[in-house]
Amino acid sequence: MALRNARYAALTGQPISDEGRALVAHLGDVITALENRKYARGRTAPQFIKAVGAFTADLLLAQGHKTAKGWIHRSLRDESFDNGPVTRTQAKAVWKGLLALGLIRHLQGYARFGKHGRGNVELFISPKLCATDALLEISEACGVEPDNVELHFTSGPPKDPVVVKATSTYENGRKFRGKVLRPKIPARLQDEVREINTFLEGVTLEHGMRISQKRDSSFAN
Repeated sequence: MALRNARYAALTGQPISDEGRALVAHLGDVITALENRKYARGRTAPQFIKAVGAFTADLLLAQGHKTAKGWIHRSLRDESFDNGPVTRTQAKAVWKGLLALGLIRHLQGYARFGKHGRGNVELFISPKLCATDALLEISEACGVEPDNVELHFTSGPPKDPVVVKATSTYENGRKFRGKVLRPKIPARLQDEVREINTFLEGVTLEHGMRISQKRDSSFAN
């Protein structure tokens, strides 16, 4: 059930604390050491660290998800990273490095035919990734624990500030998310949503209070 509810890895997240940045830096170092590179990354180093931070954020934030139970999903095809928040070269270096180091579990994606809408279509099931105990131990050593990940990482704003989707469908009890539609969204609306997202990224909401009303039984009849 957890695999069916895996969180989508948008790769827009980044560390927001010293502990989170220390963890990302350490993971970047061990991946680079594993590669045994002849030359340093140089100008691409910031892109590489950004990719490390993005994968780490999605993997750790999924740990606190009640139904995903640590699992995330995303296509790992080269073309899936085009025009995305991280480059295909750096993304491949990160997830393959984490896998080789035993820091993530990887379940391969696959394609199959099934009913969707009114006809049969080929459905692609995205690969699934999950942090291993080894990655969680490294995270805790850096001060990032499963119950305080939100203090150290943010999932980041969505790539598209306004998303419109078709109705979800079900097959044999399994939910398939509706196809993303591409209506023309006014630029002004998109800019306003981006401005709100940017503001909220720097805000921490605390001490929430729920105010409820007590119903008088004398008016129940």
